[in-house]
Amino acid sequence: MARGEIQVLAQKANASEALLEVRDNGPGVPAERRTEIFKPYFTTQKQGTGPWLAVVQQIVLAHGWESSACPTSLREPCSASPT
Repeated sequence: MARGEIQVLAQKANASEALLEVRDNGPGVPAERRTEIFKPYFTTQKQGTGPWLAVVQQIVLAHGWESSACPTSLREPCSASPT
């Protein structure tokens, strides 16, 4: 089994905006469940609690930023529209 891998990518979009991507090589989230991952306590794990993406989403929204969940691999750019 391959080891888990996480990549964090940051780039300057323009003078006042930046793009931050966090990617992993996990199995991904099916398209029909992507909107659910930002809900508090959503998890697909038997022993998971799932609050963390909801916390991230609240921080993102509080700053007026945008977030999205993309169906990409570690080597593909995220091109999904924000959720």
